[in-house]
Amino acid sequence: MLNQLLEIMNERASDAQFQPVPVEQFMVGDDQKWTDGKAPGQLGYWESEFASVLLVDLTNKSVSDVERMAKRAENYLDARILQRERKKPVVDGYLVMAVSPSEEIQGFILTIERNTLFVRKHVVVQGDSKWERCERITPIGLSRSETPPVSPPYTPDDMDAKGLLDALENMGSKDLAKLHGKEWNLNE
Repeated sequence: MLNQLLEIMNERASDAQFQPVPVEQFMVGDDQKWTDGKAPGQLGYWESEFASVLLVDLTNKSVSDVERMAKRAENYLDARILQRERKKPVVDGYLVMAVSPSEEIQGFILTIERNTLFVRKHVVVQGDSKWERCERITPIGLSRSETPPVSPPYTPDDMDAKGLLDALENMGSKDLAKLHGKEWNLNE
């Protein structure tokens, strides 16, 4: 099921111009807190010009473990953003936490998603057959459109409008405006 979530995240991140980044190389040498270069439960990390997204697996954990690991992942993402902000003035951060459904986790979700200190936080919940709440991940929430919408061609109802559109197509906007300007007495 985590592979399905990773596929969803990769597709949506790609659609939103985010690239997967092997962030471990940046974090190992820069900070002794991250000895293996990863956040606890890290599944993926993506960057765009304006933002970073970190996905962590907190499924099948107690609420206290989820809270502890979420705080550690938040600190990790903040440390990476600080690295990026040495070269670019503002980088937004988005922490996405994958959790298992439970009554106890609902309170955590409400609290953590309201907390925007350091980074924005989103929680996705493992459903029976799919991941829920993926559309709430702010920078990548919109899913790919199956078919692009096609506007029907405009067909005017009245002959004057049709004549105007034909003249516009044949003459161009500038010449048509000059012609119409000559027809009107603007000093009246």
